[in-house]
Amino acid sequence: MPDNKVIETAAEMANALRFHGYTKFKNLKTGDRVRNVTVLVPGAQRSMEAQKIGQLFEGAEVSPDMKSVVVGQIKIVLKPTERQGAGSAGAATETRLLQSINEIIELENEGLPITVVLEAAHRKIKRTGVRRAVSVATSSRRNEQGLVNKSDIDLETDSGIFHISVKDPTAQYWESPDVLFKTKRDELLDALSEEGRVTLTREPQGTFAISPRIALEPTNAEIQALVFGSDIASSNGAIVESGFFPTDFVWEEVNNTLRIKGGAIYTTVTDIPRTKLPVFVIRQDRSRNRTAKYPGLRVIAPQRTYIEGRPDVLFLSTTERLKYGV
Repeated sequence: MPDNKVIETAAEMANALRFHGYTKFKNLKTGDRVRNVTVLVPGAQRSMEAQKIGQLFEGAEVSPDMKSVVVGQIKIVLKPTERQGAGSAGAATETRLLQSINEIIELENEGLPITVVLEAAHRKIKRTGVRRAVSVATSSRRNEQGLVNKSDIDLETDSGIFHISVKDPTAQYWESPDVLFKTKRDELLDALSEEGRVTLTREPQGTFAISPRIALEPTNAEIQALVFGSDIASSNGAIVESGFFPTDFVWEEVNNTLRIKGGAIYTTVTDIPRTKLPVFVIRQDRSRNRTAKYPGLRVIAPQRTYIEGRPDVLFLSTTERLKYGV
């Protein structure tokens, strides 16, 4: 029989899940305002476990992709145990690049600087005097304009720092750009609701549902900010899209050069295929309840393929956005 006890915090949900045998959590936070709980389950059983958790709590809603469950204002996210930490797709990709460069420097070149060449089908970037690679992914911060440092790995060279943003080929999102919109989002929702172009429905738990979802075409400046952040475009750097597997690294001892093959290298917006360019989407996410006016809605920036062919999306071009002041 489903549990009908009202659960209001992440800590209460974690305790309820522990009671039912779920004991592994990721980055569990226990503040009164925390509304997300990430539980770790075997990857092959994630869909089945999502259904099981959905049956444990009265009124629970399982997401269509079987990766999360919403109970009231609490969102339970299920992630594969075997892909967390250094085993997750993005982190593993960064780790392989970082370790491969540093191991070549230390083990093959006796700690002396090397030349690193990043190679893709139509682009090649060469940096000499590379002394080491440093992970900076966890030190990313927004500046006053809301822009993020996008670099994951910095190459320390004799001529300065070269920033590398590592993009896993399977990644679908560029960023969560809530900060870039702030009050503009609510003003847009007000206007579209008054015109009858979208329907905003307050749910019993206090969050809002939206139909259809809203997609906004970014301006060139916004694309630049979402993709390259505050560090890649403004200085020496590149986005490298690759899985960085062992066969992608070739050490040439004769000239102390490490060649690294990548699927794609992006240094300007024009390098990026249209289908992979970002688009803003306003959709429901019941765990996002920090916004006073429309809790339960959030802005994401997925690749354009996220909206193509979907009938449940209202698309606003950059020209139409001007009408609404966003």
